[in-house]
Formats: sequence, structure tokens, C-alpha cells
Amino acid sequence: NATVTTNLSVASPSNNTILNINPISNNISLGNSTATVMSNTTTDLSGPYSVAVPGNYAYVANISGNSLTIFNISNPAAPTLESNITTDLSGPDSVAVAGSYAYVANISGNSLTIFNISNPAAPTLESNTTTDMSGPFSVAVSGNYAYVANYNGNSLTIFNISNPAAPTLESNTTTDLSGPYSVAVSGNYAYVVNYSGSSLTIFNVSNPAAPTLESNTTTDLNRPQSVAVSGNYAYVANNSGNSLTIFNISNPAAPTLESKTTTDLSGPQSVAVSGNYAYVANYNGSSLTIFNVSNPAAPTLESNTTTDLNYPQSVAVSGNYAYVANYYGDSLTIFNVSNVPTSINVNGNMTLSGSSTIQGYSSDSFISTIYNQSTASVAGTPSASSDGLLIQLGTLDANRTSGNTFIGFADSTGTLAGAIVGGSSSVAYDTTGADYSEYFLASNPSDLPTAGQLVSLSGSNNSVTQSADTIPIGIVSTNPGFIGNGPICKISDTKCQSNYTKTNVIVALTGQVPAQVSAVNGDIAPGDPITSSATPGVGELATSPGYIVGYALSGTSSNGTIQVLVEPGYYNPLSSTGIQGSGPVLDSLTVNGAINSESLNTSGLATLSSLEVTTSASIGTNLSVGGDLTVEGMTSVTDITVSGHIVTNGSSPQISVTANAGTGASATITGDDTAGEITIKTGSQTMINGVLYGNNPAIGDLVNITFSQPFGSAPKVVITAGNTQAALARIYVNSTRKSFALNAASLTNLEPNTTYTYFYVVIQ
Repeated sequence: NATVTTNLSVASPSNNTILNINPISNNISLGNSTATVMSNTTTDLSGPYSVAVPGNYAYVANISGNSLTIFNISNPAAPTLESNITTDLSGPDSVAVAGSYAYVANISGNSLTIFNISNPAAPTLESNTTTDMSGPFSVAVSGNYAYVANYNGNSLTIFNISNPAAPTLESNTTTDLSGPYSVAVSGNYAYVVNYSGSSLTIFNVSNPAAPTLESNTTTDLNRPQSVAVSGNYAYVANNSGNSLTIFNISNPAAPTLESKTTTDLSGPQSVAVSGNYAYVANYNGSSLTIFNVSNPAAPTLESNTTTDLNYPQSVAVSGNYAYVANYYGDSLTIFNVSNVPTSINVNGNMTLSGSSTIQGYSSDSFISTIYNQSTASVAGTPSASSDGLLIQLGTLDANRTSGNTFIGFADSTGTLAGAIVGGSSSVAYDTTGADYSEYFLASNPSDLPTAGQLVSLSGSNNSVTQSADTIPIGIVSTNPGFIGNGPICKISDTKCQSNYTKTNVIVALTGQVPAQVSAVNGDIAPGDPITSSATPGVGELATSPGYIVGYALSGTSSNGTIQVLVEPGYYNPLSSTGIQGSGPVLDSLTVNGAINSESLNTSGLATLSSLEVTTSASIGTNLSVGGDLTVEGMTSVTDITVSGHIVTNGSSPQISVTANAGTGASATITGDDTAGEITIKTGSQTMINGVLYGNNPAIGDLVNITFSQPFGSAPKVVITAGNTQAALARIYVNSTRKSFALNAASLTNLEPNTTYTYFYVVIQ
């Protein structure tokens, strides 16, 4: 027995056992480094050549029996047959399992066969492809891709298996390959050992359609037949060299030799690595050799067993067990390796007075799993508690620099991206992300809103689409700090999250996010309200009351991206040092300065030095203004008495001539949206339906005038002739809320190369 008072380093999948805590003494018992036989089965096995073990099932490819045999190993002491399938199999010599699918390489059939194993008792064929296959000896699966090493073809073939029913060829490369016998994939790299070339070839497969060579090494390799990758190391079993060679692959472009051991090895055919241990199946020696590789530069022998082994061809390790396929023995032997120090099983309480490091590699990508299972039949009773993990710090302090980080999240460089931290009376999730976001269903999955775009609700099911002059509810997040409404996924479903993002988009509902904006409404300054523009997904400066998505945190004078504080709501541009409100009702009001108000209702007399109304003002009685009265919006009054002139002011409308005015025609306008003067000079000739009508202009729109600001509805436009020619012409007006046009009613009343002048007045 030993008590842990120093550092504790654990490296393995979490359900292995190396240290047993005595629930009475709470001391640690270190097990012996041995492997004991749990079971040996021959059911439906014929020349088993490869074994894969995910979860509670073992998958065995039988090269002689042309079959795939599946065992239920939930009880390793008594594995039971689930199924045995031969469909489209011909010399199966390698099997890999990912999610709900098994991938089998057939050396005789020169094919890759994919089975749906969601029901292991009745696997079904998904597809069988022979594309670019020539003596496939090994298959590995990573993400949406299957990697096949072709021994006869001296090639590595990569398939896109996002649709297992119809895999498609991504690439086929032969660079530096000579009798490739085994392939392993880790991250962006594929590792291939070449039996004929006695080499290890490393490819960068970040682009599977165009893999590139990183390196090719022959150092201390002799007819290698298997490669396994764990962390920064590649482990190669050399069949002819009777050795295990370990390379440091932290730099894949220049792998370096860590060590080479021959202890107790005889024709090593297969190697598997779990935590700090390497398991080697020796074909010639009919044995399983286990090495401690916690120091890859100096591996040490843990044990060597020959029990129930007969020319073992393949080994796989999962949890507390090692699974060995015996080629000549036509059997699957299962060993209990819980005595090999690969993890911790605590049956009582355990206190660590030092620090601990957990480093593991498992098929479901989770480094560790915590179970708190109960046999109680009533949920919620104390014995059925589902509490999983308690983290207690020695000090809780509001100052986060006091070392009170409960859990930190860092990448391989040690850069901390976020943490769960404790204060004097609370816990906070501290992250570099700056917004709260939720998944929303996209109304059109083929046109998903992208990061920085404003979105609005659209249709049913609370789906969203890019905002375009609609009410924005948020902005597509770029770097969310919290994401809600995510998918419900099974641990084994590695595609669940990626499939969800094909139809859903992450929308920031509050916080600081980048947003795409346009300067169409003018420069944007920090603090300005941002609303949706006519361009889908793009925001703009809000210049009038309406719904906004939030407020600018940075400014811009051009189209681009700025930081926005997301705060959806209705914007009312109210500002005053004396009074604010959406509709104040006052008996009397005396103002020495300026009032900016959306509306002003007075039941008595209001005497103002100056009054500025940005939208509308409703006055029930008299209004006396001693200074200037500036109205930018709509003003509704009962009566208006004007002692002096009425002078209109505003931006000039835009005028454009049409082809009906004749070739070379021109037009000008002076004034504003209320009144002004229009001058038209007709052109020399025109063409109507392909027929030339002398020099006369044509019937129809002569000019179009666009208001600088649109009206609420189509206004009344009155025109008056300003010269003799205009008085003789038969001209009439068409108007909309945004524009009006002068139309010619007759060809005979218009002359070419003639100036027509009109005065206009616009009233709504």
C-alpha cells in the first residue's frame, strides 16, 4: 500500500484500473504488471486477421473465412456472438470502426466494404467500392475520410465517406510508398509504414484531395508491418527486425528516433498503444508483449504472455482489456490488463496533495469519463444522486488573480482561452468570447447567414434569415462565449454537431460582436444605433425611429465590419437637458433653450424661444414661438397663421431624362421636395417600336424626379408652365411616395431641341 503525496500522472482511457483505493484504509494498492486471460473464443472465426474494439463490441475481419464477425464483449469473460456477415467480402484483412459504420479492406477483392452496424446483431451493407484499390492491406478512418494503404498498388487512397452509401475518391498518391502495410491517422497527418521499403512515410492530409509528403524515414526499420500513433510519438512494429521502434513526430517533417527495443519480441505483427503502455502481438513468438512507454526514450518491459495465443495477427486495447486475433488459432483471446498501470479506479476517497496530469486517447475523443451510477430504483433519492464531480479550492477570493481557477481551458501551447473561476460567493465562466448566442434554424439551409450578418425571424419554427429592411433580432456570432439551444448528441455520434450546423446558425442575442455595416446612411460613430439596411444581412446607421439590433462600439466611414453591442429594441431619438418622453402632456411649458422631442402635446399656452421637432408635434391650443421654429419631421396643428413668408428648405430631388425626351435631351431641377423649378430641353429624334418619328419626342415619361426623402404616401404634385412652350405642351404628372414623373400626352405638342420650364409644388 502507498499513499499519494507527490505528483500523480495518469494516462489512459478513464475506465481502466491501475490504482485501487481501499474504501476502509483509503490507501493505494499498486497492481502487478501482468495480463490474465479472460476468455478465448473460436466461434465463427476463420483466419482472423484484424480486430477493432469500440464500446461493447469487438469486430474481427476473417481473411480465410471472408467474413466479419461481431462479438458482444460487455462481459469479457463470456463474449457472445452478435453476427457474422460475408456480404461483398473477399480476403478481409483490416477493419476500422467509426460511429455507426464498420470499414473493411479486402485484399483479395481489391475493395473497401462499408457496413451499417447501428444494430450489431444485423449489420447491413452500405457500399462496396474498388476504385483505385490494389491489394488493400490496412484501413483507418478519421472524420469524414477513410485512408487505405494498398500493398500491391504502392499507394495511399483517400475516400470521402460523409455519405457511407456512396463513398467518393478524394485522392490516390504513390509518393515514397513501397509495399505500404499499415496506415494510422492523427490530426492532419497520415502515417504509413512500408513493408518492402522498410520506411515510415508521413503525409499532410489537411487537404485530403491533395495530400503532401512531409517526410520519409528508414531509421532502424526492418519490414515494418504496423504503426500506431499516440500523442507526439509513432510506434512501429518491425516484423523482420523483431523490434519496436519509437519516433518523436512532434515535427512530422523531421521525425527523430526516440528508441528501439527488441526485448521479448519475435515477429511483431501488430502494435497498439493505450496511455503509457504499448501492446505488441508477436506472430512468430505467439505472444503478447507489454511495454511501459511513459518514457518513450527508454521503454521498459512490463510482461510477456503466450497463454492461448497461436500466431497472433492483430491486437486492440480498450479499457481494461486487450483483444488479440490469432490467425492460425482461429480465435479471439481477451486479456484483462487492469493490473497494467493505465489508470485509476477509486472505490473510496482519494486525496491528492500534489498535482495530477491526465493524458489519454480514446475512440470517442473524450480523455476521461466520470460515472456516478446507482442501483437505486427511485430517481432523486440520495442513493440515486447524479452528482458527478466536486471541485473544491483551498481559497475562494473575489480577486481572480489569487489562483482561484477551478477549470482552465488551454491549447497544446499552453495558451489559456477560458476558465471556470471562483469568487468570494460565486462562480463565473471566464472566456475570450464576448457574447451570449443561441442556435437558430436557418429558413434556407442552402444560404446560411454568415458571421457578422444581421438576421430576422422568418416563417415558422422560429427560423431566421438575413435582415433586409426587417426587424433584426441579433447578429451571427463570430466568437461566442456561450452557446445555447445546441443539438442532443450521443457520444458515439461524431457527426451530430457538424450535421446540426448544416441547418442551424449561431446568433448572438447580447454582447459584443463584429457586424457587417454599410455607410449608405452616413458615417457611423461609437454609440450610434444600428438597424438593418436594404442589403440582406448588412446593417446601417439608424436615422429615424424604428427597430435596431444594437449600438456601434467602433466607427467607420465606409462599408465594412465594426464592433456592435447587441441590444435589439425600438430606437427613439429623444434628447433634451430639460425634458424627455414619447408624448408629454403639459398645461404650460416655458423653455429657454432647445427641445428635441418626438411629439409635444400642450393643453395650454407654450411660449418657446426655439422649438426643434424631429418627428411630429401635436398642439391642441395656441403655440407662440419667439425665435425660430425648426421642424424635421411631421407637424400636425389645428390652425396655422403665417404673418410672413413660408420658406421651404431641404435637399434637392434628383432628376433624370428618359429616351422619350429624344436623343441628347437634358433636364435640370432646382428647389427641394416641396417646391421648385424643372427645365427640360428635348432632343433631336426618337425611335418608337423601331420606327423613326422625325425629330419629335415620344409619348410617355419625359423625366423622372426622385425625392430626397420619401413621403409616407404618394403626394399631390401640381405643375405650372413657366414659358410659352410649356403652356402649349400637353403634360401631366404621375407620383409615388418616392418620386414623380412628367409625361407627354401628345406627340404633336412637343418640339425637338426646345426648352420647357415648369414650376412644381408638392403636397401630401
